[in-house]
Amino acid sequence: MPVLPTMRKREFIARGDEGTVWHARDGYVVKEMTARSSGLARERYWMHRVASELFPENVLRYNAASDARGRSVLISKKVEVDSDHLHVLSRPRTFTKLARHVRSCEQCARMRASPRQNLLSESWSKLRAAGIIVDRAESNLSIVNGRPFFFEVVDLNPLAMRAHLETGPLEVRERVESMMEKLYEVRAKYRQRPRGLVSMLMKRVLRRFR
Repeated sequence: MPVLPTMRKREFIARGDEGTVWHARDGYVVKEMTARSSGLARERYWMHRVASELFPENVLRYNAASDARGRSVLISKKVEVDSDHLHVLSRPRTFTKLARHVRSCEQCARMRASPRQNLLSESWSKLRAAGIIVDRAESNLSIVNGRPFFFEVVDLNPLAMRAHLETGPLEVRERVESMMEKLYEVRAKYRQRPRGLVSMLMKRVLRRFR
């Protein structure tokens, strides 16, 4: 994993309720999360590792995470996004204002009515069917190398994921199993263990992966 890049030389990208995103040196992007909950960055890191293992061309892969010294930080490689995504991020400097802008601007309306939107919607449905739930906000999606790309994984559905993995290669299933174990360990350590039905399903899925 790369060392956390220095924050002295950074370029602001966007700020929202969840955190602030910066361009840092050496081609990395740093997301510093607002919440100071222990284990939050590592939990998000493993969620993205699982999703990007299954869909490497459609989901952001984090390279490192840290919850040290009261900072929850996630690091990824810079992604070359499309012009529509740049337009969305070039306007308001917070996600709250950005959401209002997306609802009202003419270019954003054309984006929603374009073939690009259909492509993104189809990809979102494909990921959801495989157990990967991504954020569909305009600020969190783009076309990268001609393919739909999502920047935020908000949840994992272990039951749907198991059904998807049963049709794929054994080595992928084993890697995902290992990542799910680590995700579960982070949640357990920091008392973020899923309760009730979700906990039961996750344990059952991990057993059946084997």
